[in-house]
Amino acid sequence: MNAGVASEDEFVARTVLRELSRIDRGVPTPFGTDREPTAAGVERRRSPTGVPFWMATDSGTCKSVLGQAAVSRSAACAPSAPSLLANPTISPRSIMSVDGAQHAKLKRAAMKRLGKHAAVTRCANILERTRTLLNGMPDAATVDLVPAFTAKLPLLNLVDLLGLPESSIAEFGGAGEVFFDFDSLSPEQAAQRVARLLHFCLRTFGDPEQASDGAIADFQRDPALSRKEAVELTLAFLTAGYHTVAGQLSLVLYAALASPVIGDLMRQSAAPEPLVKILVHAMPVTTVSFPRRMTAPLMVDGNDFRSGDMVVAGLGEAGERDLSDEEVPVAAHENGLAFGYGRHRCPGEQFSIEQITTAAMQFLHRYPRAALSKTDDAIVWQAGLTTRGISKMIVELDAS
Repeated sequence: MNAGVASEDEFVARTVLRELSRIDRGVPTPFGTDREPTAAGVERRRSPTGVPFWMATDSGTCKSVLGQAAVSRSAACAPSAPSLLANPTISPRSIMSVDGAQHAKLKRAAMKRLGKHAAVTRCANILERTRTLLNGMPDAATVDLVPAFTAKLPLLNLVDLLGLPESSIAEFGGAGEVFFDFDSLSPEQAAQRVARLLHFCLRTFGDPEQASDGAIADFQRDPALSRKEAVELTLAFLTAGYHTVAGQLSLVLYAALASPVIGDLMRQSAAPEPLVKILVHAMPVTTVSFPRRMTAPLMVDGNDFRSGDMVVAGLGEAGERDLSDEEVPVAAHENGLAFGYGRHRCPGEQFSIEQITTAAMQFLHRYPRAALSKTDDAIVWQAGLTTRGISKMIVELDAS
């Protein structure tokens, strides 16, 4: 890339960041109470269940913590580990919960459908479904973009990736919506959501006709996976695969509509993916990482962690810090923490970015005069203990 192009890209990225800092971003209340700052980038806090833990609050410290082998996800999921949340969340056998060889095996299985080698087919399918969904929307109307588009499209993409019929959406749709933030539900509701998803997976695996060529069929045929492991991977796809994309697509389109400058720059961009990444990492749907536990004493960025300590990375707080710091390089904004960091960085990141970029750009080009409604309740923010998002977004498709 020549210096002129690089300079122009830098200017566009900086403009997007400045514009983003000026609009409401639905910033949630920081996770944890009794906050006691220690060394730079870390605070001592207490969880809703009363458990003390360390919270990394800037990007550098988050990456330092998440990149350490002694900072263990599986140790935090052990039966003896203290729980930072009241309700059960992810299974201790999930790809999001295990470390080492087990995690590597599950990740290899997941990447058969999520890797770059499958991107051409994935992107073509995403584009087709996006256009079909937009073709069904009226040209001059006021719509709630969440149920009409941002929550619907990821489900269509997900069932295609898994190899499921579209009719299956009615069976599990919505069950994964708050899977990452079960403490926003009562224990009974949380248990019902888990049971609903598990029942769907077990029934699907018991009926070969339910899943055609797709990720589920891959999991079933993989000799390295047990049936339980295949079910766990399917659950991970249904939950993380839906929650992340639906939430981030809503936030990206909100930013483009709340700031006409951001919207115009995205429409004008020949390569909008870096701008989408900037928006995603600055406003992550999942605002904190899954908890980790120290398996050995460790000094990280001046912080003295002890064996057994619980540690969490504040993904949302780090994004806010980066947004307010003009010294942070643009490349760091494009490669932030929305999808985690290190060995547990989400294997579905590229699939998610493909969906968000395609959907956002198709919408913005189809509706160049779209704008947020000026009604008081046009935007309803949905903030949980560990997540944020938009549950309602009223948009005038032709605001001329």
